[in-house]
Amino acid sequence: MAETAKGEELYNQVCNVLKKKNWDPECNPDDLVVSVSIDGEDLPISMNIRIKERLEAISIFCLLPFDMTEEHRMDVAAAINFVNSTLDEGSFDFNIQTGDVGFRVTALYGAQCIIGDELIDHLTEVAVSNLNRFTALFFALSKGMISLEKFLEAMG
Repeated sequence: MAETAKGEELYNQVCNVLKKKNWDPECNPDDLVVSVSIDGEDLPISMNIRIKERLEAISIFCLLPFDMTEEHRMDVAAAINFVNSTLDEGSFDFNIQTGDVGFRVTALYGAQCIIGDELIDHLTEVAVSNLNRFTALFFALSKGMISLEKFLEAMG
């Protein structure tokens, strides 16, 4: 349940923007999270968009649909570090203990800030484009199908 009118307004706006994109969002006003699954280029993308009222932030998090094998986690960590250094917006998160990898992009808003539909659309596109660009490479690296050197070569 929203604590502020701004949080509720932004939450409703996110739901509406995703519906306009012909996505099928699952809107849960109790915790201000909007969940949606879409088809990525290689694998499905599960996206959670959370309104963080106390931080005055809108945050998108997408968990990759596979775990990184333990024997390749150090290579994956190095690859994620490299990829993150090239990104202008957002970053990949890696839990080296569990092998979970996700992508996160966040925008802050203040009480006087107006968040347009364009910003919400932009944030979702940043997430989708980065996941489409890197998911197959992370998968191949995590399964030992390519080496870290091949991964870095593929990055250009």
